[in-house]
Amino acid sequence: MRVVGPALRSEIKRLLPMAHAFDLCVTVKGSDVSGPNPFLSSLLAADHALGLWADSDYDEVDFERLPSESAIEAATMAASMRVLTSERVLAKLDEIETPLIRKIQGAREVIGVSSDGVSQAANSMIELVDRLFRTTFPDSEVLAWIDQFIDPQSQGDLTHQRDGKILPTFKARALCFICAGQNPGDSLGLYLPIAAAFTWARNELQNLKHADMSGAATPKELLDAVGVVEAALEVVFRFAWLALDDEVRDPLLRALREAA
Repeated sequence: MRVVGPALRSEIKRLLPMAHAFDLCVTVKGSDVSGPNPFLSSLLAADHALGLWADSDYDEVDFERLPSESAIEAATMAASMRVLTSERVLAKLDEIETPLIRKIQGAREVIGVSSDGVSQAANSMIELVDRLFRTTFPDSEVLAWIDQFIDPQSQGDLTHQRDGKILPTFKARALCFICAGQNPGDSLGLYLPIAAAFTWARNELQNLKHADMSGAATPKELLDAVGVVEAALEVVFRFAWLALDDEVRDPLLRALREAA
């Protein structure tokens, strides 16, 4: 165990940004995005246990203290992890060469510069998310994906009617995007919280867009919503889409590169 310990700890450290991204997505509740950092805390506890085990006998490791100590460290680390997640998402969008990267860049630049900066930034992020979804999967393809892969008993909040026409909900568009239009299979339960995070952030951004006109919106609220969008994109690009075949991935990346 002491031979493989360093390799395991190195892998754990590599997974920390992804753990934090999952944390932001799964702990979104109402307007609170701080959360208890469950995934990040668990990885840090495992890392600490391996470190202590390498330096002492197994029986001397105080495992009961690890969860509380790791939770404190995770809370301290969360702010820097948010910055890292933002950098990683921007790097990925730059790698894809999509013009949509300007939406995030513009949103962050305008905060604190313009008198209606929060409203402008919120609108920019709304356009980013909407165009990401609609560019890759038009509504007709989302509806076909729902019919093909989602159990009829689970489709209740994935479609709605407008003027007698059936349309996908925002949650459905998010899920289809996360799943890259493929069969989610047993991974659906894992992706639902990510879709919920996209949905929460989109609603929050819409509220902030209008609240800024009355001076009720704050830059912190905007940055929280932006952080959730970035965390969800981190999960999509570096987890959900990681094992896609080229014939699935390439058309998606091409659509993102050509997005207006």
